[in-house]
Amino acid sequence: MARFKSLFLICILSTSFLFNPFALEKRDPFPIHLPHLFVRFDGRTGCLDEVFIAYDSEKEGWAIAKFDDRYTKSTNKRQTDHIFKEHDNIAYLLSDFEAQQLNKICESFVYTLILFDRYLQRQRWDRLRYLDGYLPAFFQGFYYVMHAAHCGKNCLPPVTCIADSLFDKSVNSLKSDIRIQHWSKNPAYITKLRIITKELIFQTCQWQEKELINPERNGYLYTNNKFKEIYELFIRLYFNLDYSGKLIITEYSEQTLKKSTP
Repeated sequence: MARFKSLFLICILSTSFLFNPFALEKRDPFPIHLPHLFVRFDGRTGCLDEVFIAYDSEKEGWAIAKFDDRYTKSTNKRQTDHIFKEHDNIAYLLSDFEAQQLNKICESFVYTLILFDRYLQRQRWDRLRYLDGYLPAFFQGFYYVMHAAHCGKNCLPPVTCIADSLFDKSVNSLKSDIRIQHWSKNPAYITKLRIITKELIFQTCQWQEKELINPERNGYLYTNNKFKEIYELFIRLYFNLDYSGKLIITEYSEQTLKKSTP
């Protein structure tokens, strides 16, 4: 009798899952090589304070701020802190330290974009859903790290400052399912995404070569205008945004959002 009840319960749970409109689609976890970008605001003024960049551990990181930047590393035996001073009058120019950090961020971004394009081509929706648990937060942090490095000048377009409402900081989000579902149902949209992704890879590498790793770079000349233009187009396509920065409601997402409304 106990065995029968157990089997009956399993059947009920399985059936409820199959017919649950909020059941999440499958994810296939894989290593994510993007840095963690921790954005910190001044609690008194609400202004951007710094963006802390960490990779393998939060115990070691690089912070880019409006003026002085810093490196910190904490171990069981010692605490290392180094301040990179900047002159107030030219703090908006990229310092060598800032260029190095942006280049490192771009390296990981390009690697991730290559994977993104590959998974689009192979229709690996399970991996794209998992990746979507990380990319939007990275986009948001990237906007602020560029803002901090240039002291608010030569910033990325405002639409690339991803609104919190467009994503959840979770690998298990219904918003990821809605986003990827829209792509999977539109072959033409996938083609557009792949084209803009390849162009963004190219423009990112051009920016790295001409400015970030160029020992003869002129700090007064900005070479990333084309990168910013393509990056904005990529963000708009990724999040299905119109030119006002608002979400374009597809038939699928509209139906799903209605179902999830109490």
